[in-house]
Amino acid sequence: MKTVAYLSGILALFLMTGCGLLDNNDDNYITGEVVASVEDHVTESFVIEFTRLKKIGIRDVYFPSTYLVRVGVEAGDIDEHVAVLSAFDIVESLNVWGDHEIRLNVVVTATEEEVRSIISNRSGLSFNRAIRFQNLVVFEVAPGSEDRWVRKLSRETWVKHAERNQTAVTR
Repeated sequence: MKTVAYLSGILALFLMTGCGLLDNNDDNYITGEVVASVEDHVTESFVIEFTRLKKIGIRDVYFPSTYLVRVGVEAGDIDEHVAVLSAFDIVESLNVWGDHEIRLNVVVTATEEEVRSIISNRSGLSFNRAIRFQNLVVFEVAPGSEDRWVRKLSRETWVKHAERNQTAVTR
């Protein structure tokens, strides 16, 4: 449960940042950093090679190993449902949320169709929602070149979105 809360907090911060809910003045930017959301097929080794070729650094790489699936419990014993679902290899962990929901942390390589199949084969359960977290890379660039790197990274086909790194808490 702590993992889900932690990931939710990170996701909320990035969503607030992306939606402009944080002030867009220079005080909120981390000098020399650009954050990018990248496509699911991108690997850490690819990012390392890219930064080597472009002569920039990597501050952090966040490629989640799981995604969240919310499962409704409409009938049956919730403990029995938990026991059955936890036996599947694609389920890394799970927890009960209230009286009518089970939250699964599913390995990122599992398809949504595979998860839906497992849930639909179990009487009393319904698929509510799958939430995939973003693959994020924080690049280290020369101070003052952040905007230029945002433009360069945004042109890369494997980058979904790039922007100067903002923070609500200073480092």
